[in-house]
Order: sequence, then C-alpha cells, then structure tokens
Amino acid sequence: MLQATLVKLLLVPLVTLWIGAALHMAAPELGVVVLFNSLPCTPSAYIVSKLLGGDHRLAAGIITVQTLLAALTMPLIASLVR
Repeated sequence: MLQATLVKLLLVPLVTLWIGAALHMAAPELGVVVLFNSLPCTPSAYIVSKLLGGDHRLAAGIITVQTLLAALTMPLIASLVR
C-alpha cells in the first residue's frame, strides 16, 4: 500500500513535471497534466480487482489512503508547478 501510494501521489507527478519542464510546456498545460497525474486511484479499481479475483481488500485500502493523502499532496504538487 505504501509503495502504490508513494508512486501514484508523488513519483508520477514529479516525473511528469520534470518531463513537461524538459519539453518546455507552457504553465497552464503543464499544470493540467501534472495535476491530472497526481489524482488518487479510481474507485473502479476495487470493482475490477473483485471481479478478476484479486485482493479487493487491498484495493479498497489503497483507494482510501490515496484519497485521503491526495488532499495533502495535490496542493503541494500544484505549488511546484507555479
């Protein structure tokens, strides 16, 4: 759960920011792309994991933790884009 959360909420947005800055993207477009990539896991992951016989309890935990932590990480990532 910790690995999935760190990668999804911190690593992916920071790599997106780095790539966008390297490509000289304009600030509004870069902000949209980075914020889109900083969103938490979608609740449909629970349904898919349950239907395919995966660990749906872990998926529910990941979704819950990521949704709560996204309230902290998304403003942090947004401030880096400015």
